This record gives sequence, structure tokens and C-alpha cells, in this order.
Amino acid sequence: MPKHRAPRPPAPAVSATAWTVGAALVGVVLCLTMVLRTSEAAFSGTVSNSSNSWETGSIALAENSSGSALYSSASDGRLTGGQAVTRCITVRYDGTIASSATIKLYGSATGALAPYLDLVVDRGADSFTTPAPGCATFSARAGGVFRGTLEEFGATATDYASGVGAWSTASNGATVAFRFTITVKSVAEAQNKSAAATFTWEARG
Repeated sequence: MPKHRAPRPPAPAVSATAWTVGAALVGVVLCLTMVLRTSEAAFSGTVSNSSNSWETGSIALAENSSGSALYSSASDGRLTGGQAVTRCITVRYDGTIASSATIKLYGSATGALAPYLDLVVDRGADSFTTPAPGCATFSARAGGVFRGTLEEFGATATDYASGVGAWSTASNGATVAFRFTITVKSVAEAQNKSAAATFTWEARG
């Protein structure tokens, strides 16, 4: 005969109170976890370095001719072969950037006479007193700035990068004198011709 097993006692009933407590505990744990994570994300710290400011200096040049041409047919008349005309000009640095500012000379030349005009440019001493109109008091530095024709000057010293006679300023108000000598070549091809030129000093720093 098959054996009869005694029936298992019924599982104790879980009261509604127990489920409520359990659910409440779980809810508290989840709530605490969420609160902790939210609190961690809200923590922050900063440090600032304020009141920074920048200001640029200026670079400016002036020359003592007041914008008048060094040479002009009106004042020099018509030139002849072998004739030389010398002029001096003083360039002054008026900027506030001194130690790193470098000044160079360049220019342009046009006209059929340009190949027949020999140009010599010399630089005088720094902080030089404005020379007399005929450059009688000018004292040139060794080496010179440019030797060639006016046409060659206009073709080779065309901008700051190719400029000549570079000099660095020591302070605001520093001056340098330059002497320009133009000589007409004694050749028949130089007759009845004209030329024009612009001489430019540029400072960069």
C-alpha cells in the first residue's frame, strides 16, 4: 500500500504590516542612494584668476621735412650729366614700443631717367642733430645703406622684408639722419628724361 505523507504545515502568513515595513525599508534605501548620488553631483569648487588686462604699445615715425620732397625739379632745376645733388633727412621714432622696434627703408621708383641716376644712401649717428640742408654737418657711418641706381633701389627694396638700413630704436624720440646723394650719369641716354621716387621708412615691433 502506498504510504501517506503527512501534510506540510502551512507557511506562516506574511502580514500586511510586514510587507509594508519591507517596502518601506527598500524605499528608504533607494531614496538614500538617490539622494547621495544627487548630492555628490552637486558638489563643486572653483578658483579664479581675475583682473587680467592687456594693452598694446604704438609704433610711429616722423621726419623733419614736414612732408616736402627731398628733391624736386622746381627747386633743383633741370640736371645735367655728372651733376650731383645731396639732401639730408632726419627720421624720429615716436612710438611707445622701444626695445623691439626695427625701422627699415624701402621705396619705389618710376620714369625713364631712373636707370641713369646713381643713388647713394648713408646713415648718420643715432640721436643726430638735424643736419644742415646741404648736409654740411652730416657724419656717415661706415658701410652705407644703399649703393646703386635709383631704378635698382625701386626694384630691390620694395617692402619691409626687403628694406635696407635697418636700425633698432633705444627709446621714444630716438632720431637717425640719412643722406641721399643723386648723381646723373654722364651718358647721352640720360638726356631729356624724368624720374620720380618715394622713400619710405617703416617701423615694426
